[in-house]
Amino acid sequence: MAMLAHDTNQGRGLTAWMHDQAQNFARWRTYRDSVRQLSLRNEHELEDLGIARGEIRDLARRSTYGMRG
Repeated sequence: MAMLAHDTNQGRGLTAWMHDQAQNFARWRTYRDSVRQLSLRNEHELEDLGIARGEIRDLARRSTYGMRG
């Protein structure tokens, strides 16, 4: 009898995979919303926040995903 290939989620199942995907999508939406909201600010507002326009995506990514630039 042939052995079945192991699930890529290490046996956690479809429900766990769907949960992970939902969390990933929620994080992406948070990132996207952060970029959108900061991009709507004018230069004076960004300056008051200590943010350069070119830093918006990196700042949103680090804030959402906890990664360093």
